[in-house]
Amino acid sequence: MALNNGIRYAIDRKAFGQIISEFGLIQEMIANCATGIFVVNRFATATGGLIDKALAGVDKNDTKEIQEDASRTTQSSAASYEGVGQRDARHGGR
Repeated sequence: MALNNGIRYAIDRKAFGQIISEFGLIQEMIANCATGIFVVNRFATATGGLIDKALAGVDKNDTKEIQEDASRTTQSSAASYEGVGQRDARHGGR
């Protein structure tokens, strides 16, 4: 929703007699937002899947084991995501 609002604003807003959505920097900002939304969505989906997989063989009544497995899975997933960010930063990405 926020991305769509930003795109609409960029199409409607003019600066220097030109629609700002035609400016390369604005296009890059919108592309970065879309990429960020995609990455967060994939991260959340992957983490949920990993938690489901980790909990598949766990006794549903053992809440301590469930919390520990979920915590380990989330930390592992977060470490993977952090590694992607570090790799992108080394190669000039954001």
